Amino acid sequence: MAPTDLVKFVDAVKLQELDERTFKVNFNPQYCIGNVVNGGYAASCMVIAAANYLSKRGQPDLVTSQWSFPDRCYTGEAVIVIEDIKKGRMLSNVQVSVWQGALLNSAPWFDREKSRRPLLSLMVLADMDKFDSSLSVPTAYKTPAELTGLTIPDPDFERLRRDNSDDNWTLSVPPGDWSKDAATLHQKAMYVPKKGLFTPGVMDMWVRLTTGENWTQQSLPYVADLLPYEMERYLVAPEMKALADEMQNQDRPKGADGAPKGKRKAQPFWMATLALNLETKDLLPKEGVEWLHVRLLAKHMSGGKFDQEIEIRDGSGDLIMLAHTISMTLKFDRNTSRTKSSL
Repeated sequence: MAPTDLVKFVDAVKLQELDERTFKVNFNPQYCIGNVVNGGYAASCMVIAAANYLSKRGQPDLVTSQWSFPDRCYTGEAVIVIEDIKKGRMLSNVQVSVWQGALLNSAPWFDREKSRRPLLSLMVLADMDKFDSSLSVPTAYKTPAELTGLTIPDPDFERLRRDNSDDNWTLSVPPGDWSKDAATLHQKAMYVPKKGLFTPGVMDMWVRLTTGENWTQQSLPYVADLLPYEMERYLVAPEMKALADEMQNQDRPKGADGAPKGKRKAQPFWMATLALNLETKDLLPKEGVEWLHVRLLAKHMSGGKFDQEIEIRDGSGDLIMLAHTISMTLKFDRNTSRTKSSL
């Protein structure tokens, strides 16, 4: 997809205010995984709606949030509804939900009996500039690389822009036999270690938007839900990956020398987000930044379900956001079905 054909993130998250607590969004197909809207993109739309609502109280910044994904969001119109839980002088709590199907042209804007609610969030917002900065102190926490004494090399950003690769980092790309539906979200570029993980079990990557935009605070839920294509390098222990490769090679036809012949077809998988938690540690500048460093750490996969701890840092290494996700690994063809069924 040519850069001129890409829909900018700022355009994809535009909202129409229907009333004080209700906003309409048109989920853009370019921000889908197959036929399903990317969860982080939808979450960013919800954060923008909540920020618009609470900005009137002087509380525009997301402090913490918990998302649940009971169903899939599809492209097209949806309404985002905000309900107050607690209005506070310093912090306010709201419930934010997405509704699709059977939408109405006037309040209440959706049919509670017939519409679907695929996404639900509890959020705390405030004016973080009013927090007491004298209480900001470092802890004894060390990153996995620091604990093992390893150094994560800085990227050559100019080479990554020009060549999509430098001595240590390379663009994350889907295997060549994946369908175009599986290789989606062309608006972002993810750069992963070129010669293997720097720290075992930890995936470091640098991300930027290919639309010429900067990352802003309200795009961070989208960043938190980005996954590189080389997931097996990160999720699977090396000895288990070798065993899995050996088992798959047994099913391939053998040549005269007994060695497997032909190329093993890569099976695309969909990492369906079941839950997402975010905590803002610091605010990006209003104009945003071009590059963000994302670190992913998974502890265990069981029955296809796996956890991730996510750190999002700016180019100076300052911690901007923490995230935790729970995801389910599913075959990708479930994500291209036209049937609007739940998991």
